[in-house]
Amino acid sequence: MAADPGIQKPGRKFGPCVKPCSHKDCDESRFIATECGCRLCGKPIGWETRFYVDPQASQATPTDKRWVHADCLEDAVEQEQSRECHGCGRIMSEREKQQQGVCNDCAGQAVR
Repeated sequence: MAADPGIQKPGRKFGPCVKPCSHKDCDESRFIATECGCRLCGKPIGWETRFYVDPQASQATPTDKRWVHADCLEDAVEQEQSRECHGCGRIMSEREKQQQGVCNDCAGQAVR
C-alpha cells in the first residue's frame, strides 16, 4: 500500500480553490486536511503531508479514524519490528526485549 503524497495546499495546481467554492473535491480536500485526525497521533492530516487511508478501518463516515500520517504509521511499524524476537520472530514484551533480546520461550530453549 502506497502513501498518498498529501493534499495540495489551496491555490496549488491540484489543491482546492483558494476562495470558498461549491466543488465537491475542494470541500473534501479541505475537510480531510483540517478536520480528520490521524488515528495514531490525533493531529489533523494537514496539507502536503503523506498519509495512508487504513483499509481495515470502518468507512461509515469521513471522520472515522481511517486516516493516518505516513510518518506515524511507519514509525509504529518500525518500533514493532524492533520488538521481534531474534529466535522465533514473535513480538516480545518490552520487559523481554530489555532483559534478553529474545522471548522467554527462546531464552528457555537456550538454557536447556
